[in-house]
Amino acid sequence: MKTYAIAGAVALFVSVALCGSAQAQDSRPSSRPAAKPWTPRKDCSGTYGAGLSKKKLPAVTLQNLLKDTKKFEKKTIRVTGKIQNVCQKKGCWLLLTSNKKTMRVRFKDYKFFVPTNAKGYIVTLEGTAEATEISEKLAKHYAEESGDKDAAKKIKGPQKTVAFTATGIRLKKPKK
Repeated sequence: MKTYAIAGAVALFVSVALCGSAQAQDSRPSSRPAAKPWTPRKDCSGTYGAGLSKKKLPAVTLQNLLKDTKKFEKKTIRVTGKIQNVCQKKGCWLLLTSNKKTMRVRFKDYKFFVPTNAKGYIVTLEGTAEATEISEKLAKHYAEESGDKDAAKKIKGPQKTVAFTATGIRLKKPKK
């Protein structure tokens, strides 16, 4: 009987420890509920997150940002581009591409998401960018979330990337 009680206590400790470590790695504040994922909708146009501020912010082209990210680090900027891909699980990130270079956009404190069918929409982002490196495991995770399991298999080693943290965005339907 004591063996079962000890095994149960160990299992409880391990599950609490694992949940605690997963939460510690999560960037969301524990006092706030997570944003709810968006489901696809007919028209994704609109404002998400805090929206765009009325302050005049530097408007940086995606091409210039990707070419010289260090110049813009730690500065709040505005970037406009066309969405190349969106997280297909919950809309928790999107990708913008310019000249075969890609920038991943995540949303500040995991507070908001975009509809999973927003690919092709024109997006204006407000936030900060930084040059970074992500692990092979995280790069594969992103590829799988985009729905491309073959791309995930091709990823080898850490990946250099530009990460953008958006506080607010505006989506517009592309002109046909």
